[in-house]
Amino acid sequence: MPHPAVAPPSLFDAATLSGDELRSKLRQRAPFARRYQPKRELSRGRMSNLSLHHDHLIGRTVALKSLSPERAGDREAELRFLREAAIQGQLEHPAIIPVYDVGVDPAGTIYFTMKRIRGINLDEILDGLSWGREGFAELYTRRRLLQALANVCLAVDFAHHRGIIHRDLKPSNIMLGDFGEVYVLDWGLARLGAELPEGENDDGETSGYRPTAAFTLRTLPGALLGTPGYMAPEQLGAAEEVGPAADVYALGAILFELLTGTPLHDPESATDAVRSTIQAPAPRPSARNPERSVPPELDALCYHAIRRDPGRRLASARLLHDALERYLAGEQDTELRRELAQDHIHAAEEHRRAPTDPIAGRRRAIRELGRALALDPGNHGATNALLALLAELPSETPPDVEKATTSARHRYWRVVARLSGFAYMSTILCAPLIGWSGATEPALAVLFYLLIALASATSFWVSRQESPSIALTLVVCIASNLAFAVLSGLAGPLLITPMILTLNTGAFALLLGRRLRWWILAAGLAAILVPLGLELTGVLEPSYAFVDGSMVVRSRMISAEPLPSLVFLTIASVTTLVTATFLFSELRELVLRGERRSYLYTWQLRQLLPGKLR
Repeated sequence: MPHPAVAPPSLFDAATLSGDELRSKLRQRAPFARRYQPKRELSRGRMSNLSLHHDHLIGRTVALKSLSPERAGDREAELRFLREAAIQGQLEHPAIIPVYDVGVDPAGTIYFTMKRIRGINLDEILDGLSWGREGFAELYTRRRLLQALANVCLAVDFAHHRGIIHRDLKPSNIMLGDFGEVYVLDWGLARLGAELPEGENDDGETSGYRPTAAFTLRTLPGALLGTPGYMAPEQLGAAEEVGPAADVYALGAILFELLTGTPLHDPESATDAVRSTIQAPAPRPSARNPERSVPPELDALCYHAIRRDPGRRLASARLLHDALERYLAGEQDTELRRELAQDHIHAAEEHRRAPTDPIAGRRRAIRELGRALALDPGNHGATNALLALLAELPSETPPDVEKATTSARHRYWRVVARLSGFAYMSTILCAPLIGWSGATEPALAVLFYLLIALASATSFWVSRQESPSIALTLVVCIASNLAFAVLSGLAGPLLITPMILTLNTGAFALLLGRRLRWWILAAGLAAILVPLGLELTGVLEPSYAFVDGSMVVRSRMISAEPLPSLVFLTIASVTTLVTATFLFSELRELVLRGERRSYLYTWQLRQLLPGKLR
């Protein structure tokens, strides 16, 4: 232990010395001019100046803070300056800049040296983000700034445990270093407690020297210690009596600015900022700036840190740190999910462009985008890519779609075949009428019903097949058309026959599609034109005679008695109309059910998307 005569006094004892005695003690060091070589000035302020010097004794560059010339001889300013050096020097924490030396330069100006730091303060970062400076959004993400604030909370809690309240926490007093460092600056307004916190003693990590009554500076009435807008309401009334809750409020105000991009209180006018601090209720970040999508847990945390009543405020800076760390632990998982989602989006783009197998590539692309949205539901890139992919029809029909389409067509085919079978059978109702009307050619009637029976039986057979046969369907088409061609003997080829053939041919065209439609049309035309041609060439007796402007219809099948003929024609017309109505009504229901299923599938897929994109 050094002898008391040579042991340097604590800076906390400076209040007991006169100005000359203080300077004499401080000069008992290595001469300033031999040890420090000035390099450049960093900043000049109302209370102090900051410059870079090279320390020849240690061989390093240090930051030297000196009392401004305007404050020379100001006893209170000198004591505040020394107190700042003592407080900052005793708070040995990674987020607090260490003090190396205290002295007086040849001009008699008190200074202290500290670690040189490189970086940017939080105020400049927030300003750059608000103006959209290039690269700032990518470099200073919300996660990085929240992590920095969590480190600041630990440093402030460290100070609180040593009886020190900062009282001037604000973005410009927080610096982010070039290599992940975070620093709490400017302890010049810090308040020191008269006693060590409970559980601490002189053998602990904190120095046993405490401020004397003379060193504890008093604030003049009406003076503000701190920065309006970040000062707690109680700090505006009695700055010398505030506790850790005042720093918690300032940390909450900084958190509010990180979350919303705007200060908690009006920065343009100190008077308005003070009035807002005292009178306005604590706002929620989510209400101030809804577009920022403030997470609910951070919204509630910030609200509880800036309550006007210190007793209802968040209890300590440590609790604020712990809550931020819990959020960031979850945010880390969220960021990992976002990165994985981005990988899936890139994979989807590669699959979509696959030239060898576009169908398989498209399937994989949709699945990759689905995985991306499962990992990050709010990912606009994945959402837009999926919407574009779904809106763009594939150049080839996927096998699954082809299979489903074929199954639907076969189902539709069976329904039409069943209805056709019943329609053909309904012609049996006309058999008694043919006899009542006086059948003149029974052989034609027998041939008609044989062909109709063949068409009806084959139709029912087709309706029971899982995969309806085209060959059997063509048998039905040929048999039914032949039957209706024979029926032309009833009233000629141009009266009843075309009406029935239109219904019959239309049904087959719906079933067999474009590939066979010309053959179906040809079969229908043949059933009309062949009997007409046979009549015009004299092979068959003509059905029509034109006398004095009148057309006379002659039937080869019946004697055409008036009452039976009218009844027969009426029933035939009604039967055709009813059959057509039921057939096309059933077809309409089949089409609508298919469309409804398609719309339901589309609706279900859209529910996977965020609300605004549905």
